[in-house]
Amino acid sequence: MLTHTSWGEYSSSLKIIYKSLILSKLEYGSFLFINVKPSILKMITVHNSGLRLVSRAFRSSPIPSLLNITQTPPIGLIRKKNAMILASRRSQNNLPSHKGIRNLLQNTNIDLSGIIRHECPYIPSWIMDININTTLSLLPKADMKEFHSFLDNHQKHTKFFIDNSKTNLGVGAAVLYNEIKQMFKLPDFCLVFTA
Repeated sequence: MLTHTSWGEYSSSLKIIYKSLILSKLEYGSFLFINVKPSILKMITVHNSGLRLVSRAFRSSPIPSLLNITQTPPIGLIRKKNAMILASRRSQNNLPSHKGIRNLLQNTNIDLSGIIRHECPYIPSWIMDININTTLSLLPKADMKEFHSFLDNHQKHTKFFIDNSKTNLGVGAAVLYNEIKQMFKLPDFCLVFTA
């Protein structure tokens, strides 16, 4: 036994234990219960009892105060959040959502049509014949004459130029395609290979 209302671990430690062991099990598959009446679900009682032990609150403490003290959303909101995440993932993979989840989304202003879809290529990548010329990587960067003759010989091809660097100031990457130039600053812990 880890705690009681009058003795036990610190609240912060108990909250971590509660979230990792109990709340994770309550959240698992919670989107299946999206249209179930709250009075039927036992998970609400388990959720509130766990939060009561975490905060060492009395049984008479009102549940909204208990949720506020522990900075934890109600289990109903957690279920709705998980249902929305599931709907967006299914939409991203071009799969339909459950009728109950679609009804939930109609009551919100979330538009799933703006989600970028995962497109599967019609031809598997191991069958594609992609010709990538990497001969420039063998040349020293100062050899501009060879670089310009290479560009002249490949005018009809699509050209992408990629560069990355790491200095004491940070890590960056740049991409050049036709007239489009994009530069990115990456987190300082990244290696030059990540860029």
